[in-house]
Amino acid sequence: MGARLLLYPNMISTLEDHTWEREIFDANFNAIFRNEEMHKILKENIGVFDLWFICMDFLLGRNESLHNEKNPAIFKPKGKIYYLNKLFRKIKPSIESWINPKFKKNQTRELDILFISRDRFIEVNDGNAMYKSDYLFHSVIQEIVTSYPHVKMALLCNTDAPQDMNIVGYNIFRFIRPFDFFKSLFYSLKKIIQWKTVQKLNPVFGENGSNLDYPYLNVNAFFSFRILFNLFLIDYAYFNIIDAFNPKIIISNDDSMQLKPKSKN
Repeated sequence: MGARLLLYPNMISTLEDHTWEREIFDANFNAIFRNEEMHKILKENIGVFDLWFICMDFLLGRNESLHNEKNPAIFKPKGKIYYLNKLFRKIKPSIESWINPKFKKNQTRELDILFISRDRFIEVNDGNAMYKSDYLFHSVIQEIVTSYPHVKMALLCNTDAPQDMNIVGYNIFRFIRPFDFFKSLFYSLKKIIQWKTVQKLNPVFGENGSNLDYPYLNVNAFFSFRILFNLFLIDYAYFNIIDAFNPKIIISNDDSMQLKPKSKN
């Protein structure tokens, strides 16, 4: 006798809603991301990642943020002052690095392994010593330190890493160069103009602009100056650090880097 699936009325309604939402999602996704004009906008390689990857990564992250809100229907973005302050905190380390000869000297060495992870540091007691390390790769790092002391490695973070770690840590925002600001400005304005042009030719893009029920497709949020300028700066920082250290191996948290980055080496 085969197994039976029992569905209560509220469960049936939930499944029907999910199927209906999925159909709408698929239809809108195909309308936007299979559009030839969108391909022209997103196919350009600006830094270390393809632009289409930067766009999809942003939209996925935005979707997660909305789901974390208690009521996504009344979700409101933070004000401009908040984002300006956040941007300043990010670029402050890069400004400091421009006038710090010691840091510039440290950028010239090559690495065997570069770890890229979130800014989550834990204290580890391996029975012999206490030290701080990355929350995910701490055991791998310590094994390399113990068994292969000649291997040169570093951890890439979004902030300045603690000093008492079992690996050298680098703040990615210290690798933004002055000219990167001008490049980010130019490409941000270029992509916004291209997006506005495509919107006029495709009304469906405008209809999705404020639809928080389908944040994957809310591409209007991506094609804003604040978002593009910030994302391009980060992308150039990745390019600069990989180009500076030329690591033989990159080990990354999957939500930090899902594609193989490009560099001129």
